[in-house]
Formats: sequence, structure tokens, C-alpha cells
Amino acid sequence: MRRTLVLYISILVPVMACGLLSHAQSRLTLDEMIGRARQAAAHYQYADAAQWYERAIEQSPIDAHLHYSLAMQYIGLERLTDAESSLLRSIELEPRLSSAHTNLAILYHQFQNDFSRAETYYRQAIDADPGAPDPRRLLGEMFLSLGKQDKAAAEFQALIQAAPASHFGYLGVGQSLLRSGETDAAIQHLLKAAKRAPNEPEPLRFLAQALAKAGKPEKAKEMRKRFQALQEAKVRLDDLQRLVRREPGNAQRWFELGKEHVKQKSADDAIQAFETGLELDPNAGNVHAMLGAMYLMKQQPQAALLHLEPAAKALTGDANAQNHLGVCYLMLEDYLRAVVQFEKALALGGANPGIQKNLEIAARKARQAKP
Repeated sequence: MRRTLVLYISILVPVMACGLLSHAQSRLTLDEMIGRARQAAAHYQYADAAQWYERAIEQSPIDAHLHYSLAMQYIGLERLTDAESSLLRSIELEPRLSSAHTNLAILYHQFQNDFSRAETYYRQAIDADPGAPDPRRLLGEMFLSLGKQDKAAAEFQALIQAAPASHFGYLGVGQSLLRSGETDAAIQHLLKAAKRAPNEPEPLRFLAQALAKAGKPEKAKEMRKRFQALQEAKVRLDDLQRLVRREPGNAQRWFELGKEHVKQKSADDAIQAFETGLELDPNAGNVHAMLGAMYLMKQQPQAALLHLEPAAKALTGDANAQNHLGVCYLMLEDYLRAVVQFEKALALGGANPGIQKNLEIAARKARQAKP
């Protein structure tokens, strides 16, 4: 089974224009090339992003971060030999680039089974940034997979000290203790992991095992049920993300991903997915409506307005769309337009007491605003 390489990078992004070698594009500045590379990467357009980073490196060949960013695109394209070369070059230029050490370690660990070299680069990543949780977590997980419980526990204990708010340290220690037969101590650590990450299934999976081992079958059954629900949600999300990476130009895939993020209460991720989808299909009225409502909940009426106006125009028979636009106008202190929208919403939705109250507030504010 092919293993998926985790990329430890915050990739920003822009959509690629056609014809990379056109005369106009040859005059792009370095910052413009990097901007286009980031835009393409954020839309999982790894090949386009790689070409832009390659061109940027031609202008700035000793920029370690450009070589690192290029490596991330090679990983997305599964060009692992090229990725390794770019990561080594980035470290040569910037020896304390922790994320480059981490990704090299992942390559050696997960794809070459070279555990010795993997450990070397994980430790170099930790030395470069002692507070970075990923290399220490991955090193601990590697030790767990190799049956080295004591070494794994030491790394996870250090992770707890470095990142006490993270659940990974407690999860790792809990697994180590469970394997070592220290069930009660394992349960305590796994409970702490579950508390810190209530939407993550793994702490509940191991907690169910520990509770069963401790002779608490009913509690174990409850944890297994909760684990299964979270795991199903995680699988749905993973499947949708895989489809988006496979078809980054398909707006519907992004919309489906956004809706799943909404179900899982990941508002920022949902907004990003919806925004990306709307770049591909700007006429999706229902998505504009959802996105506008989310921005209203975040108290960002200017951002909401960009979506609620086209939503109200597209969904002329939808009382909620008209009401949300009215709320947006109200927040922007455009009271007369708010009154109009609430009247439209009432005409569509009947005697809705919430909309009626909104109308009364807007009308009162409009009267008070008159000179």
C-alpha cells in the first residue's frame, strides 16, 4: 500500500495562467513568480507550482526557502528523488531550516525504511527548532513502530514539555504505557489526549483498548462507539481531500469539501474551500449564501457582503438569503437597504418573528439616522 507523505509547510497560493514561457511572463518579477507558485500550490497544481519555483530559483539560486518550496511540489508529484535533492540543497543553504530536516526524515523513514538516517534528520530538526512538535512526534511514532517503547516514551514526554497544549505527546505516552502494561497510567494520559483533541479519533481508539484491558467493558464500548463516529468523519474528510487533490479544477469537489468542514465545525477550513471553489465557479448562489452567513457569524460584514449580494440576486425566492443580506446591511449601518431586504424576506417567508424583529430594528435605526 502506498503511504502518503505528510508535508509540513504552510502553502499559500495563485491560479496559473497558460503559457509559462510567454514573453509577458518572462518579465515577471521574482515576487510575482513566487506568488503564482504559491497560488498554484494552494490549489494542488503541483506541476505548475514547480515550474514557477524553478524559474524563481533561476533568479535567486541561493534562497533556501525556494528550494524547500520546490521540494514540496516534487513530493506532491511523487518525484521523491528530486524532492530529496532539493531538500538537501535547502539545508546546505540554511542548516537550521527545521521543516526541511523533518521532510527529509520522513522520506528516509516512510519511503526508504532507512531508520538511522531518519533519526539523524529528525534530531537535527529538533535541534534547529526545539519547540517544533512535528519532528519529535514523528520520531516518537517511528520508535513505537520499531517496538522501542522506552525511546518512544522519552520523545513523547519531551513533546509534552515543549507543546503541552498538543494532544500528540499524551497520546504517544499513553500508547507506550499501554504496550508496557501500565494500563492505569496509560488511561490517564489518553484521557488528557482526548480532552485536548475532542475531534480526533485516535485517543479514543487507544482509550477503548486501555479500558477493556482494565476490566471496564461498558466504558470501553462507549469509547469505541465515539471512536467509530469520529473515524467515519475523518475518512469522509480524507476522501474529499483526496478528490480535491486529484481534480483541483473541479469546483464541486471544493464545495463538497467545504460542506464537510462545516459539518465538522472547521469554519476556517470551510471558508478556504468555498472561496477556492468560487474562484472556479463564481455563479454558485447556494455557496455564496453559505459563505456569506459564515462571515456574518465571524463578525466580518464587509467580507460577507461580497457573497450575500450575489446570493440574494441568484436566490430570489430564498427568504434566508434575503434576510442574511439584510443583517449584513444592518451591521454595516446601511439601514434603509436593510429595511428593504427584511421586507423581501418577510414577503417570502411569511410571519417569521425573527425576520420581523430584524425589520423593526432596521426601521428604528433608519428613523434615528435621519437628520
